[in-house]
Amino acid sequence: LRLILRILKANKGGTTEASISGLSAEAVKVYASNVAYYVAQKGTGSVELSLSVLDMTEALASELLGRKENEDGIMLVGESTTPPYAGI
Repeated sequence: LRLILRILKANKGGTTEASISGLSAEAVKVYASNVAYYVAQKGTGSVELSLSVLDMTEALASELLGRKENEDGIMLVGESTTPPYAGI
């Protein structure tokens, strides 16, 4: 696990929109004597973040996407490209 930390400075880009979904757990009916006895709802659902960023640097985008730069400065992607785990 690798942590990527970047601090965006004023007037140097930033988040324009963020939407988080899937925080509610899916309700599951618990049956007893062939009748719905109660509804169990625990944990979270499939949490997803949609993030729109204005003026993200190419270097940060490449790091988040797992691109590798060769000795000539060319960004490489292929079957071995693996993006890092990243947290918001």
